[in-house]
Amino acid sequence: DARRRDFTLNAMSREAGGKIHDFTGGWQDARDGNIRFVGDPRERIREDTLRILRFFRFLATHGRVLPDEMALAACHEAAGHLKDLSRERIWKELKKLLAAPNPGPVWKMMQDAGVAQKILPEAHGARLEKLAELEKHFFSAALRLRQGFGGQGDPLLRLAVLVHGNQTEAEMLQAQFALSHVEARILGFFLDFSPEKQAPFTPKKLHALAYYYGLDITGKFLLMGGVFGAHFDWDSVADVLQKTEVKSFPLKGEDVVGLGVSPGPRVGEILRQTEAWWIDQDLVPDREACLEKASKLARQSE
Repeated sequence: DARRRDFTLNAMSREAGGKIHDFTGGWQDARDGNIRFVGDPRERIREDTLRILRFFRFLATHGRVLPDEMALAACHEAAGHLKDLSRERIWKELKKLLAAPNPGPVWKMMQDAGVAQKILPEAHGARLEKLAELEKHFFSAALRLRQGFGGQGDPLLRLAVLVHGNQTEAEMLQAQFALSHVEARILGFFLDFSPEKQAPFTPKKLHALAYYYGLDITGKFLLMGGVFGAHFDWDSVADVLQKTEVKSFPLKGEDVVGLGVSPGPRVGEILRQTEAWWIDQDLVPDREACLEKASKLARQSE
């Protein structure tokens, strides 16, 4: 059984009493960070082509030494067969790879081996390393914990950074990788975001982004801005986000109807205009002020 496992790290077994069986040198490989196929890499890959992606995923998450040249050659030779795998299996492995602390160097290896081109030919791999550096250095520990940057990276953010600007739509990637509806929706936020248009990230703009998207995604928009060259004071924006309280718009359609506006399209339009005014006022006006603004708009539209 151990001889037919994919990597030596996965070929070890443990008895109920605690005794470890290691027939392939997996224990030493684990200590060294050496990702090594069990036996002939070509044979292991012929058994399951997904092992190509698993090889690079383990390199990204556990590798600490240069990969075996025979393994890289085997991955290169079999890369064309990745198209035969189901979309779900590809995304499952790619998602784990992109969640690694810094998948950039491994993505470069995948490109050099002709693997990355088979699953995401439009990708700009160098962006991953820049993103990982920004995640590591520019957010305080407290902000990382609050925004979810304390451990793994966000695979959807990293996928978006790889393809951003290539006229790639979330629906295309959803079909390509069988993403869930939630994943596609979040990915769409990232792909539609324009760092150039949003910068500079003033407190007012950050408050508006947090209102529309929440603090987590707003923090990741900042990372995207950094990747694509937006210049701003990271300490200042981090301080703003730390102090930002995500607010809810204080009016609903029924409030506009209560002002004497007949149910219909006018209600929605007045609500949207009032909300836009509220956002422009940095989300400060309270419910009474918003009602007064909506009332003025209702009188103007009569």
